[in-house]
Amino acid sequence: MNQQPEHTIYKNILAAFLILLIHVLLVGGIGVLILFFYGIVNHLIWVILGISCISGGGAWLYHRLKSDVKAIRNITGES
Repeated sequence: MNQQPEHTIYKNILAAFLILLIHVLLVGGIGVLILFFYGIVNHLIWVILGISCISGGGAWLYHRLKSDVKAIRNITGES
């Protein structure tokens, strides 16, 4: 007898199991995304304020360091 049909049955069962597993992971991922975006929408003002503070602090630090380097160059007489 030929053993080929038995192997194809196992392959088909494995393929069906993988398809079901991928769908379960997809539904779980969608659920996590919904919770994530729900949290962002509820706390959107805090997220915007936090991003603004970090960006503003970075810009202030950049300008301060840039002016300090110019002051040090003026003191030392370097170009």
